[in-house]
Amino acid sequence: EDGTIPRRVAHNDTKLSNILFDARTGKVLCAIDLDTDIDNRPAARCLRKSLIEYASGSNFNPEFELDPKMLDIVLYDNSETHRPQGK
Repeated sequence: EDGTIPRRVAHNDTKLSNILFDARTGKVLCAIDLDTDIDNRPAARCLRKSLIEYASGSNFNPEFELDPKMLDIVLYDNSETHRPQGK
C-alpha cells in the first residue's frame, strides 16, 4: 500500500537460465526464475508461457544478437565493455 516492494525469499538458484540480460549492453537486468515451483506461481507460469510463445512465433525478430564471446566477458571479465552489433 505504501509503494514499497515487499521482501521475498531468494533461493539462490543462480543458474544462467535464471538471469535476464540486456542484449544491447550485455548487462544483467535481473534474476528471474521461471521454472521453480511453476505450478504454484501463476504469474511466473503465465510469463514463461508468453515468452516461449513469442520467441517461437513468426513475429520474433530481435534487433540484436548476443555473441557468445560477449557472454563470456559479461560473466567472467567485467573490465571490458563490448556491445553486440545490430542486424
